Amino acid sequence: MSKFLLMIVMLLANIITQAQPYYNQTKAFLNENNFWVFAHRAGIDFSSGTAVSQQTAINGGSGEGNASVSDWEKGSLLFYSNGDSIWNANHQAMPNGFGLYGNGTSGISSRQGVCIVPVPGQSSQYYVFSLSGQGTIFKNQTHKGSLFYSVVDRTLDGGRGDIIPGKKNIALDTTSLSEAMIAIAGNNCDIWLLVHTSIDFGKPLYKAYHITENGIASQPVLSDGRRDAFQGWLSVSPTRNRIAFGSGINFLPTWNCGMELATFNPAEGKVSDIITIANGDAGAGGCSFSPDGKMLYFDDLSFAQGVHIMQYKIDTPDSATIASSRYVVGATLGGNGYKLYNDTIYMTQGLQPSISTIVQPNLAGSACNYKQATITLPIGTSAQAPTLCAEVVRPLSYSHSVLLDTALCGSYLLNPGVQSDDITYTWNNNSSNTSMFIEGEGIYWVKYNYSTGGCLHYRIDSFVIQKRSTEPFPVINVDQDLLSTTATYTTYQWMLDGVLIENATNPTHRATQNGLYRVIVSDSYGCIDTADNYEVTNQTGLHIINNPEKIHAYPNPASAQLYIESNEGSIHMLYRPDGRIIYRGSDKILPLQSVANGIYILEIRSQTGQFVNSQKIIKISEQQ
Repeated sequence: MSKFLLMIVMLLANIITQAQPYYNQTKAFLNENNFWVFAHRAGIDFSSGTAVSQQTAINGGSGEGNASVSDWEKGSLLFYSNGDSIWNANHQAMPNGFGLYGNGTSGISSRQGVCIVPVPGQSSQYYVFSLSGQGTIFKNQTHKGSLFYSVVDRTLDGGRGDIIPGKKNIALDTTSLSEAMIAIAGNNCDIWLLVHTSIDFGKPLYKAYHITENGIASQPVLSDGRRDAFQGWLSVSPTRNRIAFGSGINFLPTWNCGMELATFNPAEGKVSDIITIANGDAGAGGCSFSPDGKMLYFDDLSFAQGVHIMQYKIDTPDSATIASSRYVVGATLGGNGYKLYNDTIYMTQGLQPSISTIVQPNLAGSACNYKQATITLPIGTSAQAPTLCAEVVRPLSYSHSVLLDTALCGSYLLNPGVQSDDITYTWNNNSSNTSMFIEGEGIYWVKYNYSTGGCLHYRIDSFVIQKRSTEPFPVINVDQDLLSTTATYTTYQWMLDGVLIENATNPTHRATQNGLYRVIVSDSYGCIDTADNYEVTNQTGLHIINNPEKIHAYPNPASAQLYIESNEGSIHMLYRPDGRIIYRGSDKILPLQSVANGIYILEIRSQTGQFVNSQKIIKISEQQ
């Protein structure tokens, strides 16, 4: 690989790294997660850009483990659940949305007891997973953490949504799970539902259920765990490649409570490289990564005076270094539920009717700006339990299209690989146009996302533009009746009176009749150019029409219309670079709305058909 090409590859890798958004910093994620629900009729709506307290239909029930989902494009509330029932956006129970198994069954709740996952490939359907607490009884049997799911279709019940008949309370796992459950987006339009087992299963395990367009895999991906817990809390980093697991309250000596970090592979669903960063009673409530993934926050119950929030720097794989970075952020009013949203960490605090925040969680020490009771819930409502509304993640797909070693042929119009009026584009110069017109060499990129089949695709197209070769603009030489060019090119195509001459693809062409001749050439980079017209009046006395009259065509570049100033009765012709004519007439205004973006050649002839002059015209989109 050449040094130049290696430099280009390294630059593009840096561009891709900088431009690729974290899943929880995208507009789609913020929209889909902007309405939160709690245990006792409390809610928060972020759709206006700030937190606004709301009332919901949840009144008691499980207490822990609530979830809601909003429209990922519009941000409007779709439905929510506490594991016992499901309510629509009008805060009414869905016709088939009650009597759910799992969270809250027999009055026993689970900290992360509900999780809503969009069904890959189905834009209107959602899985509602419900995870029961230890000791739950259903069908006359006692279960230690069982997992069920139902499928909601938002188009049912007149667009208000309902559980699909026959797809309710489907048992997925009844093998003694802990209370930890989280959804993690995979790498290719898939989702992993990650749960944790207690030692009753034989040994602590992580189970990752793979969710694709084909459904939910019956056999999960298994990974060894370390900590036994009937209570617990899982969190995933914004990069999706690290998880934190905080085990529950230390009621029994055999329960190995504390906080651990691990690597998660979003392509395979495997958990590995587990390290312990806190032991004892730590991690009884919740935990959260910072937006940049370099900090971890969680509860610590080892203080005699109550619960405190811990901050650890985790930008190293060494557990001792991480442990030594411990910082006590402050005391709380009770066990916390954590949620990272729009670069801020939000926390419930025990049974308090308020929400606290860590405003700058990327910053170390007191600079993280911990504030108590920044959001007050409506009178008569409460968050009740030390949990926060579960995170909804949409199936994701990342792709990168890299165009290397592209020659600059004069001006150049860069177009994204996927084009649509519904897509929002961001170019390297912060332009949001559908294309970019350039006239110089360099490295350019555009990032955008689009949805297909319920999957949100993130794409980055990169363009490396170099100067074209030093070969000059094509000029036709005349030697009696033999036409040629003054320079050598890679390909040739001769034309007569605007029509391609069949098989005339040699460097020279012998004129056999009078008319206007021109040649289309391309160089070794694939750049195409067209010589000016040369008129042959007889086979022995060739001469060139040399009319100094200039074309006045504006604007250039043009979008909707092209205005032409020329003599009365002049004939105007618009050619594609390959020589094909797309307009011929005498109109002084050429409509361009239906003309594709690109470079064209405008030619003017006299009323008798003699060539007058020609000019390059650039067609761009109207919004440019």
